[in-house]
Amino acid sequence: MKGNRQHNNPYRNILFAVMGKSPAVLTEMVWALARQDHLLLPDEIIILTTLPGARSLRVALFEQNGWEALLQDLKSIGVQEDRMPHFGPAQSFIRVLPSASGSDLEDLVTIADHERVADFILTTLRTYTEDPGSRVIASIAGGRKTMGAILSLCMSLLARKQDLLAHVLVNPPYDSPSLRPIFLFPEKGIAHLDPATGKKYASLKAKVELVEIPFVRMRGWLEREFLRFPTSYTGLVRRMQGLVPDPEQIPLITMDKGKGSLLIGKTPVILSATEFAVLSILLRRMKEGNLLQRWDEIDPELNNLMDEKDAPLNVAWIHDFQENSKSFNVEDARKAASRIRGKLKRVVGDPALVALILPSFKTAVSDTYPPAKIRIIDW
Repeated sequence: MKGNRQHNNPYRNILFAVMGKSPAVLTEMVWALARQDHLLLPDEIIILTTLPGARSLRVALFEQNGWEALLQDLKSIGVQEDRMPHFGPAQSFIRVLPSASGSDLEDLVTIADHERVADFILTTLRTYTEDPGSRVIASIAGGRKTMGAILSLCMSLLARKQDLLAHVLVNPPYDSPSLRPIFLFPEKGIAHLDPATGKKYASLKAKVELVEIPFVRMRGWLEREFLRFPTSYTGLVRRMQGLVPDPEQIPLITMDKGKGSLLIGKTPVILSATEFAVLSILLRRMKEGNLLQRWDEIDPELNNLMDEKDAPLNVAWIHDFQENSKSFNVEDARKAASRIRGKLKRVVGDPALVALILPSFKTAVSDTYPPAKIRIIDW
């Protein structure tokens, strides 16, 4: 993308990244953000890493001038000097994660280390998400998998609508740390040697892709429920879990029209021919997303069943229904539904789930049993 980065950006962009020993995940991310949208180019970069990761980053980017090369690349696509990302070798930019003992972390090894790192990521990220003028772009491209997982979960807890969660993809062999020189971003006039094969690869042929990851933002929920956020990651998760209802184990409903059978999960429900007919109409329409809203809407459906001529002779319920329901009407359907509810309650137990399977139609129907949990086997 050519042209200067826009000065009317409503947010101050903070690239917030976890990182291991590969400095390329930072340069690749900045390179990709600049080309996707100048408005996403970071104003400031915060790296959370281990002690070895901090050393690798400082060597590759500042002792070996990798960062300066990236800045020159940004200039080539029109980024002005005063719009360059604010980043350097200082501890304010490259922050070493603490171990369980409080010393600089060499590597995530113990459970206690992971707990301390989770708290550190949460509290550090929170300082940037408290600023209404900031936009956090969280990168999970580097570090151990648990570091990226923790950052993702912290973003789900703290992020606002403007904040982004991102990853960067690089095609082989450019993602290999053994290349010489190491690949940082596609650079003109650079070739990378693979020592294992002796082959050289032009840097400009690398494909670097930015992936924005959709995620659930729960910050509004937290702000409504808590006057103060818990300071620890585990404490915040525990408090949030206390607000969330236990998941409902919604059983699969299987209606076999050929056999005239109904299963709720693995439990059979014995229905009369009339009850089976009424429920077959309701479940089919629910499965199709074409819900009944009033009992009188079932009348044409019942007439169609009464006039059904193509049902196989061995399907007993439809023939019983046709023979015994010559004067069947909407009131009869309502009474049949009441009997069905009683049978379902004995199997399902939860009245709310029964109401989703068979609404009363006293009010407009909006919530229904999940269509994916309804299986209808035709005759």
